Amino acid sequence: MAVKFPHNGEIQLEAIINASPLLNTLTLSYVDTRSEAFPGWVIGGANLRSLTIVSNDNHGWQVAELPNLHEGTINLEYCDNFSDFGGLLAGLAQARKLTLNKCYPSFTEDHILETLACTFDNLKSLTLWTHFEEMPTILSTFCMLRNAPNLEELDIMQMGSFRMQNGPTACVPTFKLCD
Repeated sequence: MAVKFPHNGEIQLEAIINASPLLNTLTLSYVDTRSEAFPGWVIGGANLRSLTIVSNDNHGWQVAELPNLHEGTINLEYCDNFSDFGGLLAGLAQARKLTLNKCYPSFTEDHILETLACTFDNLKSLTLWTHFEEMPTILSTFCMLRNAPNLEELDIMQMGSFRMQNGPTACVPTFKLCD
């Protein structure tokens, strides 16, 4: 089902989400807001356990502290402009399972995520869609891993135009981190 919001409708959606204390699962898939003047909206919810954002556009997503977040999925594969990916990640710091699609330098304005202001102490499982075509991308991946000290399962999926010689698009296999 497609939902289109009226001008400044995201303000109303933000208010509805924040006024729903029993909300435990939120999926925002291709939410279409018409206002480009809106600086961003905050996704909150003290009892939110699962958050999924899939979008082609930068809607200024901000995530408030989500103390009960178990699982987060951020899929911005076709979004070419995102202002604060590190800030968005910081809002997901309590998650136990994360799936991130597109967090490489063209997306982070060539800033390495080395200044990520949070650690993912609860994170046990990470699926990361990225590419390793440039050094900032590799360093951003290492930063994310460094900030997840209790990670037990890691899936890294190769994106982009990198091709193995005479072969299909490369896909990095699943890594299992063990004690």
